[in-house]
Amino acid sequence: MMAICGRHQATAHTARQSHIAVNAFCGVVAYKLVPTGFLPEIDEGAFVLDYFTPGGTALVETDRQVHIAEEILLATPEVEGISRRTGAELGLFATEQNTGDLVVRLKPEGERDRSSEEVINEVRTKIAADVKEAASDPEIVKRLTATAQIVAPGDAKEFAASIAEQREQVAAVAKLFGNKPVQ
Repeated sequence: MMAICGRHQATAHTARQSHIAVNAFCGVVAYKLVPTGFLPEIDEGAFVLDYFTPGGTALVETDRQVHIAEEILLATPEVEGISRRTGAELGLFATEQNTGDLVVRLKPEGERDRSSEEVINEVRTKIAADVKEAASDPEIVKRLTATAQIVAPGDAKEFAASIAEQREQVAAVAKLFGNKPVQ
């Protein structure tokens, strides 16, 4: 009787292994052959632009930077209108003043020459260039640093360099007063 149970267990184990192997093989075949985009690409006629300025950025500076984005969007012929929320989000959450979003409504497809994807790509490039240029303006940098606000030009690498420079400045001030800055 024990021999039969042992053979039955061995057969069941082999069957499970075969099932697993067949399922794995089918999964690999499906992964290779089935297209990944189950939903068709559609032009919804609108998009959302989320924005984030560095933590600690004053509301006035966030507002100034977002106004640059708004001007670029409104100058784009395909844009019909925009709606902005700064420091707010849907729901009952406390949101910081350095985040928000712009909902951009495009003209109907028949009234524009470009797809929403083409418009998004163009405004993304323009906004990034203009915000970076404005953040590098010496007068703006002077005003922001005078009020102890973070000035963050460029990409993540430039931002890290900016933070390192600001740490050095804080350390120099601390040294003047005989304090050691916290590492």
